Amino acid sequence: VLDFMAVVGRLKKVKRTGWVRSGVAGAESVSDHMYRMAMMGFAMGSSEGVDGGKCIKMALVHDLAESIVGDLVVDGDKKDNITREDKLKLERKAIDDITAGLGGGAGGGKKKLW
Repeated sequence: VLDFMAVVGRLKKVKRTGWVRSGVAGAESVSDHMYRMAMMGFAMGSSEGVDGGKCIKMALVHDLAESIVGDLVVDGDKKDNITREDKLKLERKAIDDITAGLGGGAGGGKKKLW
């Protein structure tokens, strides 16, 4: 769990690439983004036909791989020199490594959410 938390902690230092390349002052980190997405899920309710709990979990998992591979951009005019398929391979490997460290059902559950 401590290794997992170290991975999560790295996301505070990974700035959102699109914001940085667009010259946005004070660009948010990936961690900032994940928190805001989780809060969006928290704000949603069953009355909207949304599983808010699952949305929160998905928001907290969806960019975990970026702690290892960085925030790679494959669309737009300021993209990285990587294909969508290669980005997915790198991120899948990172998620495999991150969730394997949690072991058992805990790791598998997070991987399914990704």
